[in-house]
Amino acid sequence: MQNLRDKIKRKLSIHDKNPDLSSYDDPEDIDDETAGYLQREADKAEESDQPHGKPGSFLNKLIMHGNKKTEEQLAREQALSSQNK
Repeated sequence: MQNLRDKIKRKLSIHDKNPDLSSYDDPEDIDDETAGYLQREADKAEESDQPHGKPGSFLNKLIMHGNKKTEEQLAREQALSSQNK
């Protein structure tokens, strides 16, 4: 049964205890309940002084994961450009 679960593509959900954010790069991979929740949390974050969402929240984890990926990509691109000089 576990092998079957591994083959089935799951959508990212707020109910996942330890979501693997690295495998969810496409917004279409988020279930409807989670998308609505994230939209509400993003609206609250815009109104408050916490632009990345409440620390430890699902929204915060997604934003921090995205920021980390961007920083890593920029570092790779900088390393490539310095090698080409």
